[in-house]
Amino acid sequence: MCGILGIQTKTIPASMKLLEEMTRTLTHRGPDAQKCELFPEYNVGLGHTRLSIIDLTESGNQPMSNQEGSIWVVFNGEIYNHVQLRSHLQTHGHKFNGSSDTEVIIHSYQEWGIDCVKKFDGMFAFGIWDKNRETFFLARDRLGIKPLVYYLDEDTFIFASEIKAILAHPGIDKTRDDTAIYDYLTYGYIPSPKTPYKRIRKLEAAHTFTFRRDLSHYSKYWDIDFQSVSELMDIEQATELVSEQLSQAVKAHLVSDVPIGAFLSGGVDSGTVVARASSQYGRTLRTYTVDFGSQPDSESQNAVSLSKLHGTQHRAVSFDELEIEETYKKLQRFYDEPLGDISILPTSFISAVASEDVKVVLSGDGGDEIFGGYERYRSWMARQWVAGIPTGAYRSFSTQMLRFLHPNSSVFRWGTYPLLSPLERYSRLVTKYRSVDKEGFLNRDWLDQFRDYDDLWLFRKHWKTDLDPISQAQYLDLKTYLTDDLMAKVDQASMASSLEVRPPLLDHHLVETLFSIPMKLRWSNTNQKILLKRSSISLLPMATIKGSKIGFGIPSTARRKVIKKIENKMNSLVQDQENDIFSDKFYQGTSGRHVHWNLTALRIWMANN
Repeated sequence: MCGILGIQTKTIPASMKLLEEMTRTLTHRGPDAQKCELFPEYNVGLGHTRLSIIDLTESGNQPMSNQEGSIWVVFNGEIYNHVQLRSHLQTHGHKFNGSSDTEVIIHSYQEWGIDCVKKFDGMFAFGIWDKNRETFFLARDRLGIKPLVYYLDEDTFIFASEIKAILAHPGIDKTRDDTAIYDYLTYGYIPSPKTPYKRIRKLEAAHTFTFRRDLSHYSKYWDIDFQSVSELMDIEQATELVSEQLSQAVKAHLVSDVPIGAFLSGGVDSGTVVARASSQYGRTLRTYTVDFGSQPDSESQNAVSLSKLHGTQHRAVSFDELEIEETYKKLQRFYDEPLGDISILPTSFISAVASEDVKVVLSGDGGDEIFGGYERYRSWMARQWVAGIPTGAYRSFSTQMLRFLHPNSSVFRWGTYPLLSPLERYSRLVTKYRSVDKEGFLNRDWLDQFRDYDDLWLFRKHWKTDLDPISQAQYLDLKTYLTDDLMAKVDQASMASSLEVRPPLLDHHLVETLFSIPMKLRWSNTNQKILLKRSSISLLPMATIKGSKIGFGIPSTARRKVIKKIENKMNSLVQDQENDIFSDKFYQGTSGRHVHWNLTALRIWMANN
């Protein structure tokens, strides 16, 4: 895992000093080596910080070029099929200097051009500088596991792993994007391609970006194909197929020249990964969990049982050891945009602990999205009967019955539910604040600019009307929440401690396999994650298989304590820039779990940006 940076200017050349300063902001992503290359004849510079995992020699350092020095790359991530690709390329005459997967990217680009990205299995974000074509080519992995942001104005083009590297350039436009802040309050995260800054954008998952002087091209190279569903499959065939793909995915994610560990929460997702990894790894696997004590919504005891079953070297760290002061400083220093997911705290905590022993860990991230494990899916499916209500007659009836109720009342909310479109109904389960909610704590003058704004533009962009209801919800979550919340959270929290996190359940071959299975076989209202559980039944205890979903969050009692401490810290740091967004009513006190963390996270970001 690494930090990457690239820059090209039209008028003012990038100096080596500035390039090194910008690259240095990414040292936490790659503390093992730092290197920059400047191409003054093109006003181009590349920077890289390295966390050495594959090919630990200096031949794996970046920026890296081909033998002719005409193609240069900076790369963050892992290409799991690099050995197979290397063999293929060698048969076509390509010569390699080392054994890194980075070098495979260069030669793949030489062989296949921009279509090389379709050949890669892995998690990746990279930028190629093609000197002969005077062109930058950027790419991001299919599920958005690794981040990539870029800046573009009339004079300057910059790309980087993190926003902070771009902000280190003194000449960029740092104007805040208020629509991104407004969207954050809707979704709990800033949706791609937006960032908190108008000129800085995220490269979306499964997309490439080509830039040459004033010309740019943005393109999608992958998506889930729902047309390949095999209706002739039965449950036994589906289970066998998924089990085989799971084993292959975990095996691929074990490719490394350094020791590997794993996060083990005690649930079926991380349990499945650890069970398969421990049998394939060939040495003792280290596992890590956060111990929340004896609270009922904690899986830490299950983690201990799983560790004993599979012979891992287990380390459980009490959440009581979390230092609020240190956590707050880390949030200030490393997080470039607000994120309303409080599980970033235990993720950051356990990442710091694991990084003391290993550079790489496996995780169970993505299991809920691809196997359908969220409780909201059950709620969503249970309410499908609403679609059968005649909306014309109901609208006339409800208008008379509900007109005297406040829009925030539960009776009004559920009374209007049948009048909503399927997309709007599902959004009720996953959004944080509606327009009417925002009016309760935001400055009216600031809100005026959003009078005609479409709060659900992101969901409309990714909602597929031709799918069955559960596939609609899963696809939407994969394209939005997974990338912009979960993957962003894990990358930020882990890389702050120079730790690489690999999610085998997001192997794109496994994802494609799952969505080629009929919905009736891969999702059950009474037995969620049915295929994951069936394929792992011989590997996990029945207590894990049959246990209710808890998730890697903070149990309610501990959560309230942590939020209160951080809120107390924030109350002494009210910033002037907050005043154009929040109303006086907000400072007089708010209540509700979402209000607490989502707005506290926003205030932490605003206090430092």
